[in-house]
Amino acid sequence: MNYNSQNPPPIPPEQFKQADNSSFNPANPPSNSLPRPAPEPVLNAPARPQTFRPQPPANIHPQNFAAQRPLTPVNFRPNPNIAMRSSTPNFRPASNFSQAPISRPQPNPPFSRPATPSQQQLFNQPPNYNPNRTTTPSQQQLFNQPPNYNPNRTTTPSQQQLFNQPPNYNPNRTSTPVQQQLYNPSQSVAQNPQYRPQPPARPIPPQNTQNSPINNISSNYPQAQPPLTHQNQQFINSNVPLNKNQDLNRSSAISPQPTGSPLNQNSPQLQAAQANKRRQYPSQIQAAYSDLPSQNKNANRLNSLPTNSTGPPTAQIAQPNNAPITTNSDLFVPGNQIVPTPSAQSINYNNQGYPDQNKPSYLQTEKYSNSQQYLGYQSNPNIQANEKQHMEPNTFSSMDALTNQFAQTNISSNQSNQVADIQGHPNINLMDAPPPLAPLPQGIPCCPSESYICPPAYARCTLNAVPKTDKILKKSKIPFGLLVTPFLNQDSTPPPPSINEIVRCRRCRSYINPYVQFVEGGRRWKCNLCDLSNEVPLFFDYDSIAQITKNRWDRPELLNSVVEFIAPADYMVRPPMPPVYLFIIDVSYPSVRLGVPEQLGAAILEFIDKIPNEEERAKIAFIAVDTQLHFYSVNPKDTEPQMYVVADFDSVFLPFPGDLLVNLHECKAAIKTLASRLGKMFIKNNTVGNALGPALLAAQKILQPTGGKIVIFQSSTPTVGEAAVTPRSDTKNLGTPRESDDLKLSNSWYKSFAADCSRVQIAIDTVFFGHQPIDTQTVVNLARYTGGTMFYYPSFMSTRETEVKRFKNEMITHFTAKIGLEAVLRIRASRGLRLAAYYGNFFLRSLDLLALPIVTPNHSYAVDVEIEENLTSPVVYFQTALLHTSYNGERRIRVSTIAIPTTESIQTIFYHVDQVALASLLAKKAVDRALMAKLEDAREALQYKVLEIMSVFKTECTQASTGATPHLKSPANLQLLPFLILSILKNPCLRPGNTVSYADRISAMNYITTLSPEVLLSPYTVPKLYSFQFGADYQSSVIPIYPTSEMFNYQGVFLVSSGQNMYLWLGREPNPDILYSLLGENSQQNIPSGAVSVPVLADENDTSTPYILNVYLNKLIIQLIAGCRGLWNPVMHICKENGDPALKMLVQQRLVIDRDSSVSSYQQYLGEIRDKINSKSY
Repeated sequence: MNYNSQNPPPIPPEQFKQADNSSFNPANPPSNSLPRPAPEPVLNAPARPQTFRPQPPANIHPQNFAAQRPLTPVNFRPNPNIAMRSSTPNFRPASNFSQAPISRPQPNPPFSRPATPSQQQLFNQPPNYNPNRTTTPSQQQLFNQPPNYNPNRTTTPSQQQLFNQPPNYNPNRTSTPVQQQLYNPSQSVAQNPQYRPQPPARPIPPQNTQNSPINNISSNYPQAQPPLTHQNQQFINSNVPLNKNQDLNRSSAISPQPTGSPLNQNSPQLQAAQANKRRQYPSQIQAAYSDLPSQNKNANRLNSLPTNSTGPPTAQIAQPNNAPITTNSDLFVPGNQIVPTPSAQSINYNNQGYPDQNKPSYLQTEKYSNSQQYLGYQSNPNIQANEKQHMEPNTFSSMDALTNQFAQTNISSNQSNQVADIQGHPNINLMDAPPPLAPLPQGIPCCPSESYICPPAYARCTLNAVPKTDKILKKSKIPFGLLVTPFLNQDSTPPPPSINEIVRCRRCRSYINPYVQFVEGGRRWKCNLCDLSNEVPLFFDYDSIAQITKNRWDRPELLNSVVEFIAPADYMVRPPMPPVYLFIIDVSYPSVRLGVPEQLGAAILEFIDKIPNEEERAKIAFIAVDTQLHFYSVNPKDTEPQMYVVADFDSVFLPFPGDLLVNLHECKAAIKTLASRLGKMFIKNNTVGNALGPALLAAQKILQPTGGKIVIFQSSTPTVGEAAVTPRSDTKNLGTPRESDDLKLSNSWYKSFAADCSRVQIAIDTVFFGHQPIDTQTVVNLARYTGGTMFYYPSFMSTRETEVKRFKNEMITHFTAKIGLEAVLRIRASRGLRLAAYYGNFFLRSLDLLALPIVTPNHSYAVDVEIEENLTSPVVYFQTALLHTSYNGERRIRVSTIAIPTTESIQTIFYHVDQVALASLLAKKAVDRALMAKLEDAREALQYKVLEIMSVFKTECTQASTGATPHLKSPANLQLLPFLILSILKNPCLRPGNTVSYADRISAMNYITTLSPEVLLSPYTVPKLYSFQFGADYQSSVIPIYPTSEMFNYQGVFLVSSGQNMYLWLGREPNPDILYSLLGENSQQNIPSGAVSVPVLADENDTSTPYILNVYLNKLIIQLIAGCRGLWNPVMHICKENGDPALKMLVQQRLVIDRDSSVSSYQQYLGEIRDKINSKSY
């Protein structure tokens, strides 16, 4: 038999007597088969091996010794009948020896001697320990190394740090400070990669408590508590509330324990049991296990209690997870101590509800004011709940705080609040939600108010957290842009406050706003854009006229982000410009055949009295054009207008220039006479041709002294005189690569003429009629470069009542709006930012100055932003200033300021992206690229940008950074981005195929360029779909549904609204009761298809009428028109499931979730994006 150190040979009894203590190995005791040696009373005999033998004190009975006294090492005699236990760290004597039979203690034999300290150390050595082997200090260090340690390998300090990291540690991954603290986990984490921190375990009290000392202790004992389970709920709920006067160690709450008690913290049994489960926890994780105030070196903060925002400080109620607080805050032992968490007010939470470590909280501040309220804000209860969370102090529980901290580092198993799968139908209600909140540092603004944050209706940024470096911005692949609507005209948003005094920065010329800082005792203010200190004017604090002091914090420019300054005479180069309108009317045969002159005259009669003319300064003129020019002279003293015809276009001259442009108030009677006769004057005109170019030159001469607006009503292609173009009626190029060439202007004269008109404050609006070739691609440039508007009525005919009604209502809305005149727009940005490119209808006069001869209400403008220098400021600012003349002759400056915090985290950037602004900016850029390059390039650029953004988010912000995923991952604020891009691709502006005419595509591109983000995406790009049924009220009768044909059924009635048009879809067998209540007919056979006027069958206040659905339908139409800010007056079309195929195709093209002949469905599109990202083949 082989013997070794692990299996030594048995020692004979005679040799055992003479064995030395130093040769005894406690890990390999004598075999049980050896006979027990008899004790010999020899004084010089060698000492016997030592072991543990409990020795009871003199005052304790041996039967209770196991439960009363810890086990201490003493001399023992080896018993061959009992297997010796190894004194390893896993030895638990308290529970085993209490149940083993205990013999009566015997006195020490005279030949035994106590073990020396050196011998005593041998009891704690491993089994293969050899005491005779001499080890060097270098060899001794190898005993503590891991199994795969190679002493011959030279490691750098960086490599050495990796040995202490968990198995799933990735050194190439950039980590935040919170994540960095998690890279030093406990031994349990290294052994189990799936380890997740759990609430501290508390030892369960002994089951047999009859003879246990725990019966002598109060139930308020806090040092060892069981975990939160239903078996020990009563034991946990017996905590003692902690108050200021109570000692933090709660020594007064428990009775003193004997030193050897197993329930005492200093007990050797408890220390030995805790030695194996001792774990190092990061201090940030410790702070999430309790609701008590955080520990600090400052003793006063230990006694601090969390306070409620609505009342005085309240006493902290002991929770089930509270445990005694110890002085060691860096070491956490489950079941022994719990490090408390800070109070709720000292934790800051971002817009997803996660703790924000870098930004201090700024509570009790509303995001949007009641005076400048966002339109869709109050209609969404989820949005209100999210806003309320940020306006009130967050009172998360301890485990919620822990979960949120782990969610912020992307290692939590529950990431539903952070990252979600894009699957199923899109939640289109998110388009009406306000942008993600952008928390600002404390102290910004200088004077908090309800309206210091700019409403999104005025300005929206694609990034509500701006990267500090251009490298991070390029890495995120997210376009950085700003969309502004400076001249907002919305009924739900009141006008901004007016201010008489103007205060500007001396260097950058920006206007004072709520984000400036007052320094030097309030005598100077620091510009938030260029950091220059400026003098505070005297009128800020003192009224020299009334000779009283004023409170500067009540000034509107310090309380509101959107204000309007009344400019003095220094901001004028000439007298204020009056509202001037010059109408160029096409009276050629195509126009007369459609009935345009007649219906235009009727529309003029309706809005002539509604044009804003309070100061009686408005002027008006008329020019009719076919192959000749027809001027009309109106004399204030004569009610009959005089017509002069000019046929020579070589040098256009003006007959009676003083009588062509007349005052509207003075010549209103003659103007009405002329408008009523327009249709009869040219009813027999058979002339084919149009001299638009010479008419524009004549109009420019008339308006050059004053400026104004030229409105062109065109029904044919300009083919006569200067600026003549060749009609492009060939539809064979539709849907081919050559279509992009046909979309470009064919005569550059129109672009040059528009630039000349912009210099003399002349704007041009274009109104097109009919579906015949008009070359809108060329003529529309007149409106594009002068800040004008384009209207297109392809189905217009004087015999179609619905089309005539829409034309009149839209003209009335357009000409009765309170416009701005001779305006310039400038956008300023903080230092380090550069405004690269602009999008919209304007003329760029300089690098940052947009010329707008006429400011059309609700027109939107976009700008690309680049980062030139690294941003050092915690907040960047954009300020938009629109200098204009109001309709009543006042020179005003409308200023809006937006503040956005900066960040160095790419995760923060993604979680603060405004998907509505981002999709709108991408749509405007795609239209600009389609006009400059090709349609296919614009489509590919849109799809490629979505792939880039989603791929970067997967790589940088999710755990599945590599490998394939079954679904697309995105944050909640980017859930709709693929859907919005797909909707833009299906819009007529970029829709592939040959079903979109040139005029329809140009009209759609114009709307994409000029519409604000809220209206552009919904309902113009993403239509609204509603289902009608009988319900208790309006909310239960008109139900919004997804824009997909899956929602249709053969018995239902549905409404599809795209802004410009509405379609009432009738199933094959619609419910007769619904039809009768909706349209007053029991059968769809009696309802005509096509454009109809919705009847009004009952009063809107009559809820008992059988036509209740008709009341709801008319109410819905009014709401939809108001949601589009009155830009359109839609026409209702009746579309039957078994009706006109062309009308059905129009409806199906607007159901953007479904698949059509040219573009895939939403689910297919998600699959294409997912496959390309997984395979990295984009």
